[in-house]
Amino acid sequence: MLIFKHAFLLSLVSYTVSAASSEESGYVITLKPGLSDRQAESHYGWIKSQLHVAEVAKYHINTFRAYSGKFDQQAINKIKSRPEVQTVELDVMMTSSSVMKPKIQKQKERTPLNTELMMTSAPSNKEITQKNAPWGLSRLSSLKTPGFFGKKSYDYTYHSSAGEGTWAYVLDDGINLNHQDFGRRVTLGAICYNDTCTTPSRHRAANAYHGTHVAGTIAGSKYGVAKKAKIVDVRVMWDFPNVPDKDKPRVLKQLGFLSTTLNGLTWAFNDMRDKHRIGKSVINLSLGPSCPDEKKTFDECKDFAKSYAVKYISQALFKAGILVIAAAGNQGLPAEWRGHHGQDGVLTVGAIDEKGNEAPFSNYGEGVDILAPGVGILSADFEDVHGGRLMSGTSMATPHVTGLALYLMALEGITDPGLLKKRILDLAVDDGKVLSKGVEGRGKGKLRKPPTTKRRAYNGIQKGKPRSRTG
Repeated sequence: MLIFKHAFLLSLVSYTVSAASSEESGYVITLKPGLSDRQAESHYGWIKSQLHVAEVAKYHINTFRAYSGKFDQQAINKIKSRPEVQTVELDVMMTSSSVMKPKIQKQKERTPLNTELMMTSAPSNKEITQKNAPWGLSRLSSLKTPGFFGKKSYDYTYHSSAGEGTWAYVLDDGINLNHQDFGRRVTLGAICYNDTCTTPSRHRAANAYHGTHVAGTIAGSKYGVAKKAKIVDVRVMWDFPNVPDKDKPRVLKQLGFLSTTLNGLTWAFNDMRDKHRIGKSVINLSLGPSCPDEKKTFDECKDFAKSYAVKYISQALFKAGILVIAAAGNQGLPAEWRGHHGQDGVLTVGAIDEKGNEAPFSNYGEGVDILAPGVGILSADFEDVHGGRLMSGTSMATPHVTGLALYLMALEGITDPGLLKKRILDLAVDDGKVLSKGVEGRGKGKLRKPPTTKRRAYNGIQKGKPRSRTG
């Protein structure tokens, strides 16, 4: 009954949102919080004996319990009638679409710039300035958005602690561990399907453009915010590139399911707990459901693929001491329509461009907590272990904030996810230039009420100095 590996990948290719009308469809069922082990097992036993389902994929973090499987409508109606069931939803596709420009930069330096040298030789309580930094890093350490652009070089200033002793669990399409910008600070955590997570003996990522780029922004020696932090690669999506013309940007579709995301989040929690990393780690979630193409109008997309399971598992992670930092999405729609945005347990990130303007594609509104650089972002290239590549999206904005979270955890000793989120928001600068109405897509011409926050991510280096544990 479960979708095992090869069949799972095949289902990604053939997936359509109209699957709900087929004889059997994938569903995710969340149980009510606080059920005992005995009550939960009783429910699973009922599924096996009464619905004749041999096994389901289970996800459990403290009071959160959910499972996924394929059921027909009659079975789903019976499941919905059970008093221990909280929500039932389709096992929707999770995607992350990014526009990737042709490879633009091959670094000749074996060690990018001289940041590695500076990190190893600098005193333990010192500010470091990286010359010729990507504009996104520079903006993160700038109190003001500059009034001029297109500079030949930007500077990024940060404290020498640089995220040391912290971890980001990156749920994505994989990471090229061999890229020189990572050193040996990226480890292969797991490859997660809907029912199992496995750790292969060697690196197998193929076409992991998205995850490699995201990881580079979080913790790369040249491209990264927190240059001493470590990354754990948790693969929950697979790439399907579409190349219409060699001279046009390549459009990547990273595809997975809600169930694979839940399994990856569960694996990440267990790994943090077992390795005593809770209070030292965050989760980067540069993925989410998208309003499907067949929904042509703005109103048809309302509450599109709203996932209660992601909302509830994020709350469980937050209560356990882990902050989820998530991309707002790239369709120019209200971010709160995706369900898990706009709540305490998630820090939701929208995108701005180099001029500080809210990106037209960025999902918006009260579900967005903060803005960060997400247009024309230079970071690690999957294909070239010495090279960089430009990509755009809220997926690119999110790792700036994830890196900032690790940076502040190391610098200020913050271990509580609520205090960490508050600190990031308190440091933010209110200079984002947000849109009053949509300019593209289904939301074109629609007034944005309320508009997105003006808060822009900032590391505090010029504003009263961040609170260092060492003085």
